[in-house]
Amino acid sequence: MIARLTAGLGAHHDVRAGIGDDAAIVSLEPGREVVLTVDGQVEGSHFLRDITPPEAVGHRALATNLSDLAAMGARPRWALVALTLPADVPLDWIDAAFSAIRALAARFDAAIVGGNIARGSAIVIDVTAVGDVPAAHSLRRSAGTAGETVLVTGYPGRSAAYLDLVLKEDASAKIDSSARQAHLFPEPRVNFGRALLERGLARCAIDISDGLTADLGHVLAASEVGATLEESALPIDDETRRIASCLGSSALEYVLTGGEAYELLVSAHPGRVDEIIAVGAALGLPVHPIGYLHAEPGLRLREGATLRTLAPRGHDHFRRSAS
Repeated sequence: MIARLTAGLGAHHDVRAGIGDDAAIVSLEPGREVVLTVDGQVEGSHFLRDITPPEAVGHRALATNLSDLAAMGARPRWALVALTLPADVPLDWIDAAFSAIRALAARFDAAIVGGNIARGSAIVIDVTAVGDVPAAHSLRRSAGTAGETVLVTGYPGRSAAYLDLVLKEDASAKIDSSARQAHLFPEPRVNFGRALLERGLARCAIDISDGLTADLGHVLAASEVGATLEESALPIDDETRRIASCLGSSALEYVLTGGEAYELLVSAHPGRVDEIIAVGAALGLPVHPIGYLHAEPGLRLREGATLRTLAPRGHDHFRRSAS
C-alpha cells in the first residue's frame, strides 16, 4: 500500500532522507525557523463517506494544515500523512484521497516525507505539516494592537451555509455552487499570508476555521484588546444569502459563527489597509475591512446606531457531524 501511494513522488532538493527510511531528514536554510502544525479529517466528525468525495477528504486533510501555516505567514515545506483505514475502504477511494493530498502539496512545493498506515473502525487522515519563516518573524494572534483595522479574506459564511444545507435538507444534496466548493475544497491562503509577512504589512493573523467570532476572540484574548465589527461591512455573498433564505436561517450568523471557512483574519495599521487589499486583488482574493481593535475589552457588533455584545461562538465538531 505504501509503495502504491508514494510511487512517483520523486526527490525533493531539501529532503536528505524521506519515505523508505525510519524517519525523514530535511535541510533548513540558515536564518529560518520551523513552523509545525497538525490537523486531520475524521469520518463521522469532519465528513460522511457516503456523500463526501474522497478527493475532498484528502484535499481538506492537507488544506486545514496549510491554512494554519498561512496564518503564521509560513512557507510550506514538508508534510507527513497518517492514514487509518477500515477494511471495507476500496482501493480507488484511497487512491483518490491520497492523490488529492499529493496534488495540493505539489501546488505549494511541499514534499510528503513520511507517514503511517493502520487499520481502524473509521477513516482518519492525520497530517502534520511543517513550514518555515524568517528567524524571529511570523504573524501571531498575540500581535494585535488597539487602533488597528480588522480584515477578513474571502466569504466566511459559504462553507457553513453549504454544510447546513446538506445536513438539514438532504444528505445527498449536490449543488454546483461556490458554497460547495468552499466547503469541500477550501483554498488555503498561503500566498496571501506569506505576502503580508514578507512585505511587513501586518503582524497579527489567525485562521478562522472555528468561526469568525470564535477565532477573533482568540486574538482578543492573546493580544489583550477588544474589537468592534461593523455589520454593514461583513462580507455576505449571494450564495450564502440564497441558502439562508432557503433554510430560514441567518446569513449573518453563518458569517459570524459558522466556521469551516479556512479564511484569514488580519489586523493591521489603517495606513496599510489599501496595500493589503491590493495584495489580495493581485491574488484574485477579496479582502474586506470589517472593524477595528480597541483598548476596551470585549467584542461588539455595530448595527446602525446600535452596539450589540457578541459571544465568541463558533463551529464545534463534538456537537454535529460534517459532510
